Amino acid sequence: MNKLKILIPVGILVLIIGAGVTYMVTSKAAPKEESKTATFEFNSAEAPGWFAGANIYPDAAIKTPQTTVSRVIAQGTAEKPEGSCFVQYSYWASNSKDVNQALKASEDSGNKNLTLVPAGVVQSSMKVSSKDVKYQLHQYNLVGMPGEQMSRGQQLAYFKAGTGYIEIRGYCLSVEELSITAPVFSAVSLKE
Repeated sequence: MNKLKILIPVGILVLIIGAGVTYMVTSKAAPKEESKTATFEFNSAEAPGWFAGANIYPDAAIKTPQTTVSRVIAQGTAEKPEGSCFVQYSYWASNSKDVNQALKASEDSGNKNLTLVPAGVVQSSMKVSSKDVKYQLHQYNLVGMPGEQMSRGQQLAYFKAGTGYIEIRGYCLSVEELSITAPVFSAVSLKE
């Protein structure tokens, strides 16, 4: 039962990430720019060897006041994605999240076979509507289930921004590779 508790959310996350990566690799159209829509902007000059998919607005069809935007930054190019790391940014407007509760929930999967072991905290900042917002990027080593091919190096940050919050999730095959993602964090900003 505990294994099922972790496998279902992990499976859903893999499907969402897969859909986002597929969309960003196959999409040739420019993302829609609306005056009141938040967008994650990516400065490729600050992160050579990385590319950004389109801003994705999952709730746009529902027309809720709680607009969500996500964007995936991956290694390689749109034509040839490569490497073993990627970073996903998500912004929820008109919503708040307790940072400490979110981190605790992420660490406590309830699965006896998988454990997130803290591997460090990196201080970082992000431009949000021209303001510099500082945050902590928590790094983890996912241990357990030997032989499984999964992203063992994981990064997680939640912080308040504008009227909502930003969630950052980074994934690499190993915890030692997490430093590869460092240029991405200075290359992404949120425009509300």
